[in-house]
Amino acid sequence: MKIKINRIYFNALFVVITCFLVLWKGVVYAPDSEGYLSMSIYRSLGYPSFILFHKALFGSRYVYFVLLSQLLLNLGAIFYLKNKVQQILNLPFWKAFLFMLLLAIPLFYEIHVANGLLSEALAYPLYLIVLAHLFDFLVTKNRKKVILSAILLLLLIQVRGQFMFLVVVLFLAVFVSEMSFKLLKKQIGILVFIILIPFISVGIDICFHKIVHHKAVTTPWTGIQIATLPFFIANQKDYLEFPSTEQQDYFRFIYGRLEQKNLLLNQFSDDSTTKMDYYFSHYVQIANGTLNNDGESFFKNNHVLQEDLVVVNDKMTSSMTMPLVKAHFFKWVSLYFENICKGLGTAKNVLLILFLCVFSFFRLLSKPIPALKIIFIGTLLVLGNAALVALAEPTISRYLFYNNWVLLSIVLLLFDFSFYKKEDE
Repeated sequence: MKIKINRIYFNALFVVITCFLVLWKGVVYAPDSEGYLSMSIYRSLGYPSFILFHKALFGSRYVYFVLLSQLLLNLGAIFYLKNKVQQILNLPFWKAFLFMLLLAIPLFYEIHVANGLLSEALAYPLYLIVLAHLFDFLVTKNRKKVILSAILLLLLIQVRGQFMFLVVVLFLAVFVSEMSFKLLKKQIGILVFIILIPFISVGIDICFHKIVHHKAVTTPWTGIQIATLPFFIANQKDYLEFPSTEQQDYFRFIYGRLEQKNLLLNQFSDDSTTKMDYYFSHYVQIANGTLNNDGESFFKNNHVLQEDLVVVNDKMTSSMTMPLVKAHFFKWVSLYFENICKGLGTAKNVLLILFLCVFSFFRLLSKPIPALKIIFIGTLLVLGNAALVALAEPTISRYLFYNNWVLLSIVLLLFDFSFYKKEDE
């Protein structure tokens, strides 16, 4: 009875401290907040709709209720995942409590995820709930759990497109749950639905913009993001890679602007920093300041309507990405891998995570125990998220914090006596 009271006390203390710190800090506006608040065309359905709901319900004071909702959602999701993992792995209270603290770090440190008027505030709790159902499915093989994970993933992708990588993780999780191609045949319907998630997501995105912005397009901005690194490594003669005159003219114009601002890799000569650090520190100037702002100026001069500029510019940058990547493939791959390594700390960290991923997978072939399944999926989450983010953005903590709890949680598992006991049975 005393132990149970102590558990309630610790959990209550955690909730009180968390609520106090989050509410004391208050609402945090970021440079990107305005796009969500005004439901701009370059924002996807999820978070702007969340904001709109609070505006309709609470009027001019809606931001305070947004903060409260975000706090409750994040707290609820943290407790939900903690309880699910504790139940699955039969963790002692102190380890479950440590796990909960790891999940809660983004609420207190650096990101302050519950305070910001940013999509991360909604994405993080949704992500944790998706994982809770996914982990449950890995152990119970309850089809309803993986179907629920897939449906919630559809919603999560509308909040932040970076979670498209979870489609692959979900697919592999179904395989891991069975560890047999014969048994896998029973899950064909689920696998087909998982494969269709990207296509359904795109359809929802197009419908949203057609209804709200009267344009049947996907959320524009992705083209600018994925073209940033290829333009950074480009050379002056790369205009020859493009078949159309408009593409060639656009390339010359953007390349000239990047050259004027000293934002090209071939202009890099600073021995005090690395190429990737230079790219990180100048990313906003390349993507926002040049590809976006100057790119729209190019089309404005060609008499494109103001409301169409962002869409036309996004399509142009998208069409130019692959030719530039092919022209400098090895250079692009090298910087892409450096981007992943920088986000995860070092190349050694990446190799360690890869080792844990491969090791846990092969151990699963002979010992399909819950802990190994969670380690395998956890490492996939880290690698998959970093790999997708690195295609479009610098791998800063804003995009990678979702999985900061994974490695330390794996350490807790590896040092758990029950883990070894179950393995030997």
